[in-house]
Amino acid sequence: MESLTENPYSSKIILTIIAVVVKLALDAIMQAFFNVKPEDFENDNKEYAVIMLTHLSDLLLNIRKDLYSKKTNLKRSEMLEFMINDIKKHQNRISNYK
Repeated sequence: MESLTENPYSSKIILTIIAVVVKLALDAIMQAFFNVKPEDFENDNKEYAVIMLTHLSDLLLNIRKDLYSKKTNLKRSEMLEFMINDIKKHQNRISNYK
């Protein structure tokens, strides 16, 4: 698997195929990330984590709809569950990828 830095055309192709909905989901993640305030982490506040996980799962779900199945019945939480299972399954390969 080649990295995006090895082939500059890869990133252009990826950007070309991203749908508006996917871009909006990514924008929501970036806005949530950049608008975080120090008080969001006070008193063991879990709300920021829930917001970020919601945006991440929304992004994953929209990518799936855009590339694979527009009529998917998966829920946001199921997308996160699949991602976590994949990370666990390929943990060694991910950790040692160069």
